[in-house]
Amino acid sequence: MASCDNLGENIGSDNNYLSFDGKKTSIRYGKSFRTGDSFTFQLYTDSQGAAGDNFMELTFPATLTDTIFTIPLAQGEWQVNGAVNGMTYSGNSSGRTAFQSANVQIKVLDGTGISDLKISLALPDNRCVTGFYKGTINGF
Repeated sequence: MASCDNLGENIGSDNNYLSFDGKKTSIRYGKSFRTGDSFTFQLYTDSQGAAGDNFMELTFPATLTDTIFTIPLAQGEWQVNGAVNGMTYSGNSSGRTAFQSANVQIKVLDGTGISDLKISLALPDNRCVTGFYKGTINGF
């Protein structure tokens, strides 16, 4: 995944985005929360939080904080769902469809769960979906 190892720039909570083919699209509805032993990030470019043409949902073990990791994970449960320009991709620990792998960086900035999430996901044609989201993980 050498072509998709760039995790994007850290530009602040007012500029949360998903990017594809050089075009950044603002995340208009973002939600992150902890359920049991997992963190989930739901990032939508639709202001109503609808899974449309450009969105990403990502779940991974809550033990992965302040680190960079690659999906698929060797151990632990994970899940990715999303779409970009009408192309859908998905996967979990059982397998994946329409993406090769993803690099993820998560940094928890304080004890209340404020965090930075960066992701770079490689599609089958080696194009990348990248994103940045700064928000608070509910239930941290």
